[in-house]
Amino acid sequence: MRGISIKVLIALAVGMAMMTVCAFPAEAAWSYNGGTRKIPAGQYFEVKGFIAQEDAGMSYDVGKSYGPNYDILLMDKANFDIYKSGSNAFSYLPFSSLNLIYGAYNDTGIGGLTTGMEYHLVIDNTDRPVGGASPDGQELGVFFEFGAANIQPLTDMGLIIILLVIVIVVVVVMVVLFLFMRTRGKNKIPQQQQQYGQQFQQPGMKACPKCGAQVPAEFTFCPQCGNRY
Repeated sequence: MRGISIKVLIALAVGMAMMTVCAFPAEAAWSYNGGTRKIPAGQYFEVKGFIAQEDAGMSYDVGKSYGPNYDILLMDKANFDIYKSGSNAFSYLPFSSLNLIYGAYNDTGIGGLTTGMEYHLVIDNTDRPVGGASPDGQELGVFFEFGAANIQPLTDMGLIIILLVIVIVVVVVMVVLFLFMRTRGKNKIPQQQQQYGQQFQQPGMKACPKCGAQVPAEFTFCPQCGNRY
């Protein structure tokens, strides 16, 4: 342990974090019960963003607790970026549902999504898209379930923060352990060397009480370990 530098310890900790991130597999089967969500007028809620793997499929089941009619939109990344900008020049996929009074269920089926494509599913309480519902200034309350197979969920900031905290804790623990071991090694008094020095002390010399080295009697500090008498 004493021969390992702090840089090596930090590199090991970072490597562990990268391995943790890479260890997240594509979800073979995934479900999410979102409970009740309150969506103010003019806003939307993103249920999930994900990348479709081979033979991927997804389903959603959304119901309304209160509020106006609403839309459920499934978009690819390019159109989701346009949607987020506030423009009406976006398009949505056939598995979307518009102008809902109560709720809707939809299922793409296994293999219904394009492998490698990034998708975003949102519950919309805005006056977009054209032909969809309008909030009329009303808050929307919905409850929903989302299910999918063979998808890779997009990493969110919450997960990144958790991983960073884990890395920091690991690095701190390793550095503290390294410093403790190094200090312990420096402060450890070699008893056998002391005894040897005292037993075979030469004329005009004295044994250092800390490291046991033979030191001229007139010296006030040990040239071996730096101990001052």
